[in-house]
Amino acid sequence: MNTNFVFGHTHIPEIHSHTFRETGENCKMLFMNSGSWVPDEKYVNNTFVYLDEVGTYIFKWETGGDFKLFQSDLI
Repeated sequence: MNTNFVFGHTHIPEIHSHTFRETGENCKMLFMNSGSWVPDEKYVNNTFVYLDEVGTYIFKWETGGDFKLFQSDLI
């Protein structure tokens, strides 16, 4: 069983995986934090979470509307 949690509270964009045992099976939990849109010297900003059938990604919006991969659960 795999479970995904997407949240946006800490202002730090990240993907973190945790595996635990439940009823004799390994369960993978993936925690994704979307980051922050507010500019701050301490944090990366303008990030967002994207999910599809292949994986989970965090992208960062760049100037001019382009975006680049910031983090993925596949890397």
